[in-house]
Amino acid sequence: MSQVTNVMLSISILEDRELVDVLNARAKELHEAKLLYQYGLHSLTEGVLGGLWGGTKVPACTLFGGAFNYLKLEEYLKLIAQIEWIFPRSVQVFYMDEGDDGWHVYWPHQGARSGGRSR
Repeated sequence: MSQVTNVMLSISILEDRELVDVLNARAKELHEAKLLYQYGLHSLTEGVLGGLWGGTKVPACTLFGGAFNYLKLEEYLKLIAQIEWIFPRSVQVFYMDEGDDGWHVYWPHQGARSGGRSR
């Protein structure tokens, strides 16, 4: 049995991408301390994956994504909010549990949420 949560992180194209490495490192530390069971977002718009999008252009956005089993979502969202983003107003987290009918959106700089319906 599993409980999958899909996560996409959208950041400014001007943002320091190394901050996502910092996020992944902190999540790994929590994982090793048994406080967070999942970690590791990967780019969806750079390298080979950037060329897999439809249309006639490469993506003009910066997205990272991951699918996690039994993600402690609240802890993960807190971790994302703790990163000192250079452009915090551009940071958005899209997440959807396998039982949801749509995406939820979280804006860390406001602590605000909206979206998706759970079944």
